Amino acid sequence: MKKVIILWFVLSVLKVNAQSYLPINGVDGVYTKMVKVERKLEFEGEPYFKEDWAFAKVTLVNNKDYVTKQARINFLTKQLEFIEQGTVLEVPLKATKVVLFPEAGVDFETDQQGVLYQKIKAGENIIWKNVTVTMKDQYSYLAGKNVILLNPSNSYYFGQDVQNLKRIKQNKKDVINIYPPEKRKIAEEFIKKNQLNMADEQDFLKVFQEFSVSENSDSI
Repeated sequence: MKKVIILWFVLSVLKVNAQSYLPINGVDGVYTKMVKVERKLEFEGEPYFKEDWAFAKVTLVNNKDYVTKQARINFLTKQLEFIEQGTVLEVPLKATKVVLFPEAGVDFETDQQGVLYQKIKAGENIIWKNVTVTMKDQYSYLAGKNVILLNPSNSYYFGQDVQNLKRIKQNKKDVINIYPPEKRKIAEEFIKKNQLNMADEQDFLKVFQEFSVSENSDSI
């Protein structure tokens, strides 16, 4: 398992009124500033969507847009981290509306509750992936131990709009039942013929790449 060594941060939150925003890179926004502490922690696992900083286009909940050359999503702290003039800043994910990483072709959107989802195009379908990263043993962190085990968890949803999603569990029954009755048999046969494992993300997505969920689609 990959080990990632990063500085752990104490967050100093700048509280603002819902109608009042602080500037980010010349654009209105909401941010909190990271304050470093002395101790380094070693994480066994990956707290980031991508460990490397990447170019990103961001739309905040106030519909203001900005661009940053160095950004990454931290699923453990639920923050979008970015660098401005050599300083690491962060935006709470719930304060973002859309986060695009154009070079990677990855699109994230948040629902009305501020939950972030990765938008995955699978054939004619759109599958939404929510990633949650927690500490397996928070007592180890509180006790000052240096190696913190991370527990990543993925959940998947179907919907053309991030505001109207239906959960799909990673099992054959749930995947088949997301389809209209007339398409369930063929989807089941496809899974069986190709020996697909629904617990595997690539196999899980293959079904949706092959068959459209829409009743009106010609793709079966």
